[in-house]
Amino acid sequence: MIEFCEFSIKAHIEYSELRSLLADALRIDRSQIVAESEFWDAIENGAEVAVGLGVLHGNTGFRTLCKWYQSRDFREAEFLTIAITASIMFNSEVAVGNFIDPPDGSADQFIVITPAKRFYRAYSIMNTDTFDTIPVDDKLYDIEILLNHDWEKRSG
Repeated sequence: MIEFCEFSIKAHIEYSELRSLLADALRIDRSQIVAESEFWDAIENGAEVAVGLGVLHGNTGFRTLCKWYQSRDFREAEFLTIAITASIMFNSEVAVGNFIDPPDGSADQFIVITPAKRFYRAYSIMNTDTFDTIPVDDKLYDIEILLNHDWEKRSG
């Protein structure tokens, strides 16, 4: 099974830095992380790769989109831990899809993680070149709420 994950980072972060973050977080050798464009061919040819990483940059808003495919099962808690680590390591806000609230029929909903281990709920603001968020309200929550989220309830 191939898993797809992505998050956006407010800061401009280079591919090599994100590759190192994922290698450390997933406990794999950096050589097992290839460019997203090479991943599918490598899998088809039986190469020993674990991750196909793609990094896109913008000039404003959340300036780095980090997306990857991986060839192993992945739990939501693992993904969240990587996003929290990225926020702290790069001292920047990280936006992930809102996985704790039921959809409300509006545009994209996100959880934005801060380097201070807090988060807030937000809606996306998008145009052709920019992705940014606007808070749903003025509430900041402790990251422990996300870490202690009932994952079984969500998937059941």
